[in-house]
Amino acid sequence: MARSPFTLVWLIYLWGLLQSLAGFSGHWLPGLVSIAAPLFFLAIAILLVPLGRIDRRAGWALLPWLAVGWLQLPRWLGGHSQQPGKFRVVSMNCNYFEADIQGPVARNQDAVKPQLLALHPDLMCLQDYSTDSGEYNSRIDRILQVELGLSYRFDQNQGTAVFSRYPILAYHQEKFVDSHNLFCWVDVQLPEAIVRVFNVHLESYW
Repeated sequence: MARSPFTLVWLIYLWGLLQSLAGFSGHWLPGLVSIAAPLFFLAIAILLVPLGRIDRRAGWALLPWLAVGWLQLPRWLGGHSQQPGKFRVVSMNCNYFEADIQGPVARNQDAVKPQLLALHPDLMCLQDYSTDSGEYNSRIDRILQVELGLSYRFDQNQGTAVFSRYPILAYHQEKFVDSHNLFCWVDVQLPEAIVRVFNVHLESYW
């Protein structure tokens, strides 16, 4: 029984170490494990007292992880309400509207429209946006430019696009090294200032 709490402590440290390697490893497993980081620290918070009662040293061993989780809390919890006069940016990974797996593209494009109308964005950053069909591209362009009023656009047919309610003055696009993904930025002329917005399409688990 004396060894039991520390067996669990070592497993927790192994879990924490694995997710800590996500930023340094090219393997998919640490990146996948790191998605569960909030649950990891919640599990520590729940187990800390029972383990401490069984073996005080096991409880003390978990305290450093609990401190790290407390420092990360603002990254996981937060929110704000939209204020009048503010510039609203919405980012959406379209997954080609499932065109890559022959999904119902038109239906998916129509399904997202009410949500976008409710959000009422001033600028949209899109990833995996362009499909292989000019007809489908025209449909989503019409939704964004006509129905949402995002009449200004930057799109170089690389799957990453920006649609804006305000004029786009300048732009730049660049691919990541050894990757199909890329990023772009646009300078947008707002009534009171010029704002540069970055649209970054990261690669999963990298």
